[in-house]
Amino acid sequence: MRYDKLNNNFKKAPIEFSKSYRVLENGLTSTFDISSDIDIIKIYGHGLGKADYSYYQSIFDSVDLYHGKTKVMFFWSDYKGKEKEQIHKDFVKGVTTLIEEYGTTFSNKDHGRNLFTKLLLENRLTIEEIPVNELFTSV
Repeated sequence: MRYDKLNNNFKKAPIEFSKSYRVLENGLTSTFDISSDIDIIKIYGHGLGKADYSYYQSIFDSVDLYHGKTKVMFFWSDYKGKEKEQIHKDFVKGVTTLIEEYGTTFSNKDHGRNLFTKLLLENRLTIEEIPVNELFTSV
């Protein structure tokens, strides 16, 4: 069971099972500067669960997603063991939940509630499929 699912069962969550704790414990930390003038953020292969939200919040805060002009592109691929239509549906739901949850962190609650719609209207949020066979073709 994943940490974000387990977290709901404890009064005080077992932090050692969190993604941030494991990254730090394994010495996998790295730094990169995200400036507010980034035009596009492309995301592929990264989790969309609650355990991942802090990473997205850090990135979205850095580019001032609500007031900025940065476009966010999420990519997904079909894989064996699950129907393509269901994969897409689950992915769209995950992205929607992520953006809406990020909106709850805003001090201006009106901005938080309309972030998802704002990004769509400004054509700054897209979800696109990348066929698996195109991932491994030489460029």
